[in-house]
Amino acid sequence: MKKRTRTCRSANDWQALLETYHQSGLTQEQFCKQHQLAPSTFAKWKSRLSTEPFSGVDDFIDITPMNPPTAPVSDFRLELTLSLVPRFQFSLKVA
Repeated sequence: MKKRTRTCRSANDWQALLETYHQSGLTQEQFCKQHQLAPSTFAKWKSRLSTEPFSGVDDFIDITPMNPPTAPVSDFRLELTLSLVPRFQFSLKVA
């Protein structure tokens, strides 16, 4: 049985690999297979080195209801908060 050897890569090595991936036009799965990378490790480093900042407030979208509530506005209140990951939180408040 052939023993697998592990390659230790620095953050700079992973940054270079990610740049190559973005320029390749391949899917993540294809790129990992072509470069003999574990998809889970690739995803971890992709997330860790992500340069896209979380913009927060700029990503809000106003939603206008199509049919206003029939109950008096003072009787109607809805609050919903959904936290998916440490950097993403969705809040909906209707009063």
